[in-house]
This record gives sequence, C-alpha cells and structure tokens, in this order.
Amino acid sequence: MFGSHLLDLIFGLGFVYLLFALACTALNELITGWWDHRREHLERGIKNLLNHDDELTCPATGKKDAVYNLFYNHPFIKSIHENGTRPSYIPPELFAKTLIDLIAPATKEESRNKKVLTQKITDKLQANSHLQHVLATMVAESEDDLSDLNEKLENWFEHSMDRVSAWYKRHTQKMVVILATALVVTANADTLQISRHLANDSVLRQTLAEHAEQYIAKQPSTNPGQTFEDITAEIKAKSSLGLPLGWKGDNFIHIWTKQDATKAEKFTAALSKFVGLLLTIAAASLGAPFWFDMLNKIISIRSVGKSPREKAEKAE
Repeated sequence: MFGSHLLDLIFGLGFVYLLFALACTALNELITGWWDHRREHLERGIKNLLNHDDELTCPATGKKDAVYNLFYNHPFIKSIHENGTRPSYIPPELFAKTLIDLIAPATKEESRNKKVLTQKITDKLQANSHLQHVLATMVAESEDDLSDLNEKLENWFEHSMDRVSAWYKRHTQKMVVILATALVVTANADTLQISRHLANDSVLRQTLAEHAEQYIAKQPSTNPGQTFEDITAEIKAKSSLGLPLGWKGDNFIHIWTKQDATKAEKFTAALSKFVGLLLTIAAASLGAPFWFDMLNKIISIRSVGKSPREKAEKAE
C-alpha cells in the first residue's frame, strides 16, 4: 500500500516537472523564432568557415568584397532566402556548388578543371590564408575532373555545422535554465511543498496520477507540438485540482510577514523555499524527453502493480 502511494506521489511530481519542462521548451522556441537564433548561429558558422578576412572580386561591381558577403549574395543562396532574410538552413550540396561558382564562375570560354581551379584559388584568394589553404588542399586531393571535390566540400561544411549545432545546443541549455528559473519562481512550483501536499492528500495524489496517465497517453511523442499558452493552461488546470502553485497564501510569505516570527523560523522557511524551487528548476531543465521517458516507465510499473480487481474496475 505504502509503495503504491509513493509511486503515485513520484508520478504526480514527475508530471509537474514534465509540464514545466514543456513550458520551457515552448517558450524557448518562441523566443528563438523572434530572435532568429538558428540563423545567427548558421551565419556565425559560415563566417568562421569562409574566413571573413578573405576577399574576392564581385562580378557585378568589380570591387573587392568579403567571401562571406559574396556567398550570401550569390543567386544560389538568395534563392532560399526566407521572406527576404538569410536562411536558417543551407543544404551541404548547395554550399559546395556556391563556393565553387564563387571561385571559378561558369563560363562558355573556360571549363572547370583541376588546373583552372587551382590557379583561380591562388590568384583570387589572399595568399596563405586559411580558406586558400583548405581549398587548394581539397583540389589537389581531388580527381582530375574534380568529381569528388563537391563531396569533400560537403563533408567540410557538415563537420563545421556540427560545431554550430554544439554552439546552438549550449545556448539552448542556458536559455532553458533561465526560462525554468523564471517560470518556476513565478508559479512558485516548490518541490518540497508539492511533495507534502501529495503525501498528505490521497485524493489529490490519485487524481493527479490519473490526469498524468491520460495526458501521456494522448501525446504522440516527446514533442506534442503544444503552444506555450496551451501548456500554461494545462498547468493552471492542474493547479485548480489543489496543487500548491502560486504565491497567494504561501507559508513562506506568511512567516516572513508575521511580526512575531523568529530569525530561525524565517531562515528555515527561506532555506526550504530556496531548496524546493531549486529542485523544480533542476528537474524542469532536464527537458521534456527525459520526463516523458520516466513517466512511461512509471506507467508500466503502476499497471503491473495493480490487482486484477483494480484493472477490471478501470476497464469498466
């Protein structure tokens, strides 16, 4: 009996963590869309890849310009601009095709071959620059008809984009922690306080566990595609069940505003609140996939642990 109560408590608490993790993810996606973080990280990666100090002669103006600028102004790349802004994703094959055309534009008079491309790289790019060295090495290692040059350039681009993905992942992790802190503190989602309520209120514990099981069953994957408004509405709905969310009537506020409260009482209340909020922030920062997986495992354990009578009643 005690084991099933404890399992329901953990299940309900994990469900709260899942909802806040989903809220962080949805809000982060919203902010990312506003600030174009993916586009910014892609531009940063390509600028690093093409060595922004290197210059080429612009075919249209005849003036020198950075390879990075000419790359983004090339018709191949402009064709995938998103509503007039630079793309947030560039296919590797398009990157290779554009870079070759920048170095050795296709003409009727001159065909592209290993000798021509080597000469163009030497003449057009800054001597001993990183970009000149990389391209010259790739051309030298390619077949005479440059049949595998595109593949080498695509691999070079993909390896660089792996680093961009790592930058973006680190940025996202920082954002999730910041958002989790803001959301958890605003909602006063105190793990210790929620745990006490779930432990002492069997109706709340069982109801929340049932809601959690229904919610998980309806979700097609770890990314249900809900908006931030949908998830906050879900959190408010669960709060109406009796979950201690929100600062109104909170015991911490009561103690700190009580005139005869001792310093020891205030310190204990502050420490408990800090630890409770910190635990929820840490849990929400683990991400929704972690809690989806954890709750599905608990669902399996709960279903196995039910008696035949309980299973029959639920089926009815």
